[in-house]
Amino acid sequence: MRPKSKWIVFISACVIPLLSWLWYTDFFNSPEFIGIIESIENNHAMVKIEEGDILKSGDKASVDLSVAQNTTFQVGDKIKVRYGNVGERYPLYIETKSVKLIN
Repeated sequence: MRPKSKWIVFISACVIPLLSWLWYTDFFNSPEFIGIIESIENNHAMVKIEEGDILKSGDKASVDLSVAQNTTFQVGDKIKVRYGNVGERYPLYIETKSVKLIN
């Protein structure tokens, strides 16, 4: 097998399953909201939601900050959160997919 063919096989074997998994987990279509961190306890923050369709379900959510491994958060930070499943309780419990500072 030629070297160029080996790379094509290697990339196909790695990239296609990765993209399939991301598509399966609905990573590219995750809803998001913007909010302000009101409190932090361990790796979870209580966030007051300012923008997003999730406001129809509640105005506060518990966000898992550990998904943003190399970021330090503080009370008062404005963040953008991508999420999956939502637990209908108050405050909302969400499946956190990503968290980004937007200050």
